[in-house]
Amino acid sequence: MTQHIITILFLLLFVTGNSAHARHDIAIKLENDGKVLALEKIVEKARETHPGRVIEAEISTENNSYVYEVEILDEDGVLWDLKFNASSGKLIESSKEE
Repeated sequence: MTQHIITILFLLLFVTGNSAHARHDIAIKLENDGKVLALEKIVEKARETHPGRVIEAEISTENNSYVYEVEILDEDGVLWDLKFNASSGKLIESSKEE
């Protein structure tokens, strides 16, 4: 699983450049400070919701809260966008990408 997370972070850095690197640094600091859950835990929850391959994962802010956004390609080829509260791990939204 750790290899998948490293791959995800590498892809984010490769595709989006420095802004993804800055988000990664922020996410690590927030995790170390106990403000958000580890990305690995969120990816695990995402896969429990929709088994498949993680395409992208990132952290952002919405309504003054941290949110993990995860894209999963399920076994049927459907792409899912999932949002989790980064502090509690609660699923906020799950939608199919059309």
